[in-house]
Amino acid sequence: MGSSSSFTVGLLNILYTLLGQPVTKGKLLQDSLFVEQKLLGETVGSQDQTAAVYGGLNHIKFDTDGAITVSPVDIRPTMKTELESHLLLFFTGLQRTASNIAATYAQDLNKKSHLLNQMKSMVKEAVSVLEQEQQIKLFGQLLNNAWQLKRSLSPSISSDYIDSLYESIIDAGAIGGKITGAGGGGFLLVFAEPDKHQSIREKLKDLLHVPFVFEDVGSHIFGNIQSD
Repeated sequence: MGSSSSFTVGLLNILYTLLGQPVTKGKLLQDSLFVEQKLLGETVGSQDQTAAVYGGLNHIKFDTDGAITVSPVDIRPTMKTELESHLLLFFTGLQRTASNIAATYAQDLNKKSHLLNQMKSMVKEAVSVLEQEQQIKLFGQLLNNAWQLKRSLSPSISSDYIDSLYESIIDAGAIGGKITGAGGGGFLLVFAEPDKHQSIREKLKDLLHVPFVFEDVGSHIFGNIQSD
């Protein structure tokens, strides 16, 4: 879910507003990365902060020189609604510190470059599915394939309990899914045809179902914020 990065981005946005200093999305992103990666020394990537700052459905590219390019996915409203209607979100009940999970695989990623390249190619395929309005179930299949690859990066990303949850949603008709964020717990995202949602909710009746919709704006200030 990127909750820690969303908190950092939101807090910085509020502080800039209280100081009366307008801040661009680019600066807000770089400042949030500095706080988490340099000031706090957390083992975290840059994708959650980018998503929190910009909002919407984006194809985000991270260059080796540190540059970040955010390109909105060119998706029609009807396709976006269809994608949204296929997604369910559940809280697994497992709490963990994302940076601790990421630390279990972040140091030796060069040895797993073949897996990362496969995951990267799937991102391009997923963007193509949405922009070219291919069958939406292909997106779910890619989500499933990407999860299988990600869980192979480290034993800490999944567990027997998480695997059992995943197997139960597949048995109930889901096409794909994944543990969001670093893995190890947190939230389970499920992709399934809408007519399968009820059976999936029944399978996961002991978990908290969290209804959601896509957010298009990113971090922004609403209401009145005044400093004393």
